[in-house]
Amino acid sequence: MIEAFKVPHRTAASSAVEKVRSWVLDEAMPLWVRHGINSTHGGPVEVFALDDDPQPLAAPMRTRVTGRQLYAFSHAHLMGVPDSLAAADQMFDFLRRRIWLGAEKGWCRTLSSAGQPLDLQPDLYDFSFCLFGLAWYYEATGSAQALSLALQTLEIVERDFRHPSGMGYHNALPGMLPRQQNPHMHLLEAVLKLNAVAPSQQLSSLASELVALFSDKFFSCEYDCLPEFFTSDLEPLREATGCFRFEPGHQFEWAWILAQHQKQSGADHSDLIRRLVAGAEQLGVSQTSGLTFNAVATNGAVLDPGSRTWPNTERIKGWLGLSEVTGEDPWKKVESACDTLFKYHLGPGAPRGLWHDTISEQGLAITDTVPASTLYHLLLAFSEILRLYPAQENSTRSCEK
Repeated sequence: MIEAFKVPHRTAASSAVEKVRSWVLDEAMPLWVRHGINSTHGGPVEVFALDDDPQPLAAPMRTRVTGRQLYAFSHAHLMGVPDSLAAADQMFDFLRRRIWLGAEKGWCRTLSSAGQPLDLQPDLYDFSFCLFGLAWYYEATGSAQALSLALQTLEIVERDFRHPSGMGYHNALPGMLPRQQNPHMHLLEAVLKLNAVAPSQQLSSLASELVALFSDKFFSCEYDCLPEFFTSDLEPLREATGCFRFEPGHQFEWAWILAQHQKQSGADHSDLIRRLVAGAEQLGVSQTSGLTFNAVATNGAVLDPGSRTWPNTERIKGWLGLSEVTGEDPWKKVESACDTLFKYHLGPGAPRGLWHDTISEQGLAITDTVPASTLYHLLLAFSEILRLYPAQENSTRSCEK
């Protein structure tokens, strides 16, 4: 039986946790509920200008962002954020009216800034986030229509995306190379969430199949790393140097998702999770700044020394996932990742509820826009902190999920 990790000293934890709580509940989610929906067509704002008075910028809308924002507003409602249910309702309405092409085609890929279908190519990444958002919306509302769309999405994935090798799925249709692990990761994440709120043997079996694919094909036991790209037969592709390229953020993210599967199924993934987290921490986190690199190689070379917001949030989730299946205390690493986020991404110069999405190797903010796609990462990581480190007795609020 796993012994739960011990909550760190009250004073040490409470200030950091309260900082996270305040950013989510007082700054970010109220702002996104207020400004994150396009007033013309009711879809999500894809990107803001980085400014104290956030102004949406005209840009094509990605279906994955609508799915992520449906998740964010649904989760915010479960956390008690005012008006977030109405925002979730708008996202759901937009998703089914503008993006759903019917049971034969499923979801389109992008829409114009005016909200009209632009790219109709079926993409597993987009399908996975529609499924994820629908599962959260179903939990928040009990909508039978949302559950029906989720199940139809799965039917299309099984019918059209299955790879002829029998191993996993096409990234998009028609199938193309290289094959990628990342859409499979998000499909697993979505399947686990749907199975948590509408359990079935089909979902349990699919989740176990995707986990087996990860351990048998995606994960490199030789290097304790997760290559990004693969051949048609899921042989990992190497860089010109002979090394594998991997993204530390994805390793941390897989670790957390595997922990969710372990909690749901009872299967023991603790060794895999530990190796994923240790490998990403060793090669993927700067020893000077504490920022998580965008991409590294298995020989230790830093391929992309920049640091987007999302890999740093996944570092939090990876350590929390490891702690839940091993009982190891993650607080030192979690606090380090939080400090780094608030120092560079959410700190000075970032308007309330927004962030500097990319930090350079020199520690400088190098973007002047805020992509909506990152909110999903921040909310999920910070809500995990709030779930595992609940408010102290002097707090007037608590996080429900």
